[in-house]
Amino acid sequence: MKRTLCAALFSLMAASSIFALEKPFFSGAVGLLTTIANKTDSDSFDPGCGAESYFAGQLDFSGRLFLRGEFYVLADDIFNARIFKSGSTETNAQFRMEELSATCVFNGDKSSHYISAFTGCYEPIGSDIFLQRQFGIKPIQSNLTNSYHGVQGASLFPDYTMGLSYTGRFSGDNALGLTASKGKLAVTTGNDVDSLNFDARFAKLFNKATIDMVAGVAVPLKKDGDNGKNPQLHMGFSGLFGFKKSYMLYTQLGINRFVLKRSADDSSVRFDDIYFLVEPRIPFGSLYLNIAAFSIPLDSAAEMVYLKPMVRKNPTSQSITGININFVQEDCRINTTKFTFGIHGTVGFAGLTMDDVIDDLRDSDKMILITPYTNVEISGGKLNASVSLAVDDLADDAKNAVSVNLGFRTSF
Repeated sequence: MKRTLCAALFSLMAASSIFALEKPFFSGAVGLLTTIANKTDSDSFDPGCGAESYFAGQLDFSGRLFLRGEFYVLADDIFNARIFKSGSTETNAQFRMEELSATCVFNGDKSSHYISAFTGCYEPIGSDIFLQRQFGIKPIQSNLTNSYHGVQGASLFPDYTMGLSYTGRFSGDNALGLTASKGKLAVTTGNDVDSLNFDARFAKLFNKATIDMVAGVAVPLKKDGDNGKNPQLHMGFSGLFGFKKSYMLYTQLGINRFVLKRSADDSSVRFDDIYFLVEPRIPFGSLYLNIAAFSIPLDSAAEMVYLKPMVRKNPTSQSITGININFVQEDCRINTTKFTFGIHGTVGFAGLTMDDVIDDLRDSDKMILITPYTNVEISGGKLNASVSLAVDDLADDAKNAVSVNLGFRTSF
């Protein structure tokens, strides 16, 4: 199976020779984020400087063939010499290939058809990259989930697979996608289990709404004890309702690891496998008030700039659940420099279960974050800066209460 998918991927990439006489158009994006915070395992003030960076490139052969690659690098502390030591088994840096894909395009009178071979985290659930590619819209995701994970952003259920995909885009701004891929089954304990994944996707632009829906099943290729012996369903929904200069509602809902058959004493759905983000956006001229209720898996929250401090404090939790209030002033100017200024206020609970919600929140780890931030358009890109203050730690653990983020991204 893996050899077949590899052959399909490289066959599509080799098809670029068909367009060898036409000069391809290259475009790309790059981003770098540094995070300065005290090391969590230090008893004294000992700041570390983490860094993450991505590079994405695309070759466009006259709109008939697209070759895409995206790569991501993460270092826990760039001041630690171990990240430069060749062959070290203790390095604190990691490299990931986020996407390598080849897409052939067939255009009809009222429709376009895309056939892709890919490996990596390809147009995942919870990211609006599919909407951007099919409809050419600007990003619609919440500012709370802002990340330097790559052009696709931090997906809520990242799934690294290898497979084939078909997408049809039809008149009336409709898009339908079908994907078959090989990956790993989402298991809570034990060894990873290989699976075949089958997904269906529907997206549409309405006059006052943008929606993206995905549903699929992961079928284990073999049984591994009590793990991975039953198929699992997963699904997601993203939608933006309203207009930019009027009241808007952004919604993300999803579920992962819905096992079709479990033992009698096991629940069908675990709260840790459900995610949601519901965010009304209320404009007051160029000032916006965004209020979000959310529950986000920890692995995804770890790649979100404004939720990282909560992850550092609770690294073993399954999810972060809470409420966020974001005041943001857009279209500010100093001379010819355009910038945005905002402030996040976030109350989050780590490892929250449904029983905690229903009965008592006091036993859950609570954290209160105040995060002023700014985005400045400079040198053809955007400079992002923010400072996070953990209000509940200022009195007792001030050295771990402050973290600073500084990032820059650009497209070319």
